[in-house]
Amino acid sequence: MRKRILLNVITATMCLGVLTGCGTKLTANSLTLELGDSIPDDILEYVTVSSEDSDDVLANATLSTEDIDNMTVGEYTATVTYGKQTVDISVEVTDTTAPVLEAKDEAFAPGDVITVDDLVTIEDFSDVTSVFIDEDGNEQDSIIAEEGMTVTVKATDASDNYSELEVPVEISNIAELYGTWETSFDFSDMIEEELGSDFDGFHEEFGITLLIDFNEDGTFKMYVDEDALTDAFNSYIERLAAFGTELIYKEFTDGGYSRKEINSVFRQEYGMGIEEYLLSELQDSVDIKELVESAETTGVYEVKGNKLYMDEFAVSSYEYDLFTIEGDVLTIDASEEVDPMGIFEDFYYPYVFNRIQ
Repeated sequence: MRKRILLNVITATMCLGVLTGCGTKLTANSLTLELGDSIPDDILEYVTVSSEDSDDVLANATLSTEDIDNMTVGEYTATVTYGKQTVDISVEVTDTTAPVLEAKDEAFAPGDVITVDDLVTIEDFSDVTSVFIDEDGNEQDSIIAEEGMTVTVKATDASDNYSELEVPVEISNIAELYGTWETSFDFSDMIEEELGSDFDGFHEEFGITLLIDFNEDGTFKMYVDEDALTDAFNSYIERLAAFGTELIYKEFTDGGYSRKEINSVFRQEYGMGIEEYLLSELQDSVDIKELVESAETTGVYEVKGNKLYMDEFAVSSYEYDLFTIEGDVLTIDASEEVDPMGIFEDFYYPYVFNRIQ
């Protein structure tokens, strides 16, 4: 009797300390994963514990999921080992999720051949076939871009799950943009602000002609007409020199000097009359060629519908202007994404350009 009692004690002790799992039975669960889902690492998702020893099972059992490919539909086996027990669990990877379609922010010229990949992005964990569906339900691999068209895209994955999406085809009038456009900006207010109160009462328009070339290769050049700038500058400083001469005359005649005396002093000092001197100083103050070179900007552009993306290096999908073309008039206006101050400092949208070629 003593031997039997001693044997039972030893057996119980071994079950508790060494052979964990004695008296606890594990039963395999049925596990289904959706394609692409992560493989669970919680053992209790794979087995049911017959006793209240789930904490011990979690602490001492091992889980093997090496056989499972969560990116391929099929039947797999996971294994849980607890003490001397080994349980095989059937794991099924299924695909019941349809592809996710999203329209791209793209625009096309009339007559462009468009594929599904041009028009939408498709997300799915398996291979997908995609087509256009016409009004009669016929499938097409491509379509021809037309003004005002809306198409239906259908994407079907390897498990026959499918999604459909209606997409309006945005037509770009980029071809109408090709060529050279010009506009003028009047800088007189800026200059007169710099001149200050000493020149109160002086006003003369100082228009600068700005040109933009939109090339068919997606590049642009923005530049100033040098001849027009030279003419405008010379005309402006002639009027400014004349106004300044009158200011000097007034200042010194108020002090009792005659115009003849004032001119005589200037000729002795500078070798020329007052107006001639002022004009010379103004001419020397500005290098027209340097100004023209510094004003030139080149870069790249894209057109998507009525959105005009321009940058010196690479266009941003977030910053754009809005444009319209009516005949030979191009209007560029602000979008919500840009500062209404616009492209040119101190000049606000909209900008109106005329086509010159």
